[in-house]
Amino acid sequence: MKKPLILVVDDQQINIDLLKRIVISLGYNVITSTNGEDALKKVELHSPDLVMLDIMMPGMDGYKVAEKLKGDEKTRRIPIVFITGLKDLENNIRAFEIGADDFFTKPFNMKLLGVRIRSLLKQKMLNDKLVGMEKVLVTLART
Repeated sequence: MKKPLILVVDDQQINIDLLKRIVISLGYNVITSTNGEDALKKVELHSPDLVMLDIMMPGMDGYKVAEKLKGDEKTRRIPIVFITGLKDLENNIRAFEIGADDFFTKPFNMKLLGVRIRSLLKQKMLNDKLVGMEKVLVTLART
């Protein structure tokens, strides 16, 4: 079984480096991006199992990236974890309304982040299996 792949998106290299170390310590593969446009290209190219996303970035912000991912049939089931310095309730609510699966404000608890990542990846794996079984059932029903 292949290791899950996590895409880390942040415009600050120091944040990317920290999140990358956390992801690697959990035993997962990681790719990174410093902006929203590049992140969408990497999602299309690599099909990550989870996206960790900053909100405030130049150009396309994290909200717009999440809206595009959740609005596309091919990517809508990829879990999104927002990690941001924005601490107000409005940003938290907006992220969940867009379709975020979790929301952490900086500084965050690394252990809790690790537990949530593992949990979301497990949910995604089970959901992917369910979708696969549904396709098999539809195919069998047509024959």
